[in-house]
Parts: sequence; C-alpha cells; structure tokens
Amino acid sequence: YEITFIGTEGTLSQKYLERSVINGDESSLREGSNVETTLLLPGKAPEKIKNPSSAGGHGGADPLMLDHIFADDGTPDPLKRKSNHFSAAWSAITGFAINRSMEKGKVILIKDLIKDLAVPDELRLD
Repeated sequence: YEITFIGTEGTLSQKYLERSVINGDESSLREGSNVETTLLLPGKAPEKIKNPSSAGGHGGADPLMLDHIFADDGTPDPLKRKSNHFSAAWSAITGFAINRSMEKGKVILIKDLIKDLAVPDELRLD
C-alpha cells in the first residue's frame, strides 16, 4: 500500500511493499517486506523516518494496542494511542473516504465529507 497525509505543515507518506508466502500449514511468511516513511516539510529536504519494530503482530503494534485497551495502568500516553468514540468516528470516516476515493477514482477530502466535527482538546495532536 501507499498512503499520504497532506497537512497544513507538511506531507507524511508511507510505502509498504509486502510479499507474502502461504505455507501448507496455513501459516504465512513475509519475505522481502519493505516499509519506507518520508516526512516532507516546506523548504526542507525529505526526511526518511525510521520505522521501529518489535515482537508481536503488525510490527509489534498488537501487544501495545492490547495493553492500552485491556491493561490500562495509567501510563502516560504522549502519542495519544488510546481510543474513544471520537477516534472511532475518525477511523470510520477515513475508511469511508478511502472507499469513496477508489469508487470515484479521485482524491476525497475528509473535510468535504464532514462539517463541524469538533475535536476535544485532549485528542488534538497540535
């Protein structure tokens, strides 16, 4: 896949190339997988972002996600990974925009799909 977020302060792109091999025992091996993330800020050279990975599915994200959902120990969440009904709504509208983009063959802007959706201060990343 390839995904690009164009924001008011720059562009963040990620390309992921995966070659899966399905084995007879129904397991899957990922061979030759490659992920590249690039940050482009106005007036600056493109910056390659390192993609950390750890044990567990989805590059180590699954154990982190499960801990945040089911074993919340009050640990600070500076990356704002905790989920709530606002993040669920944003996830749904993002999926809708992606599907609409594929159907129409053009860029779909989320701001054109929703009007006046307030984001609480605690969920803002700025």
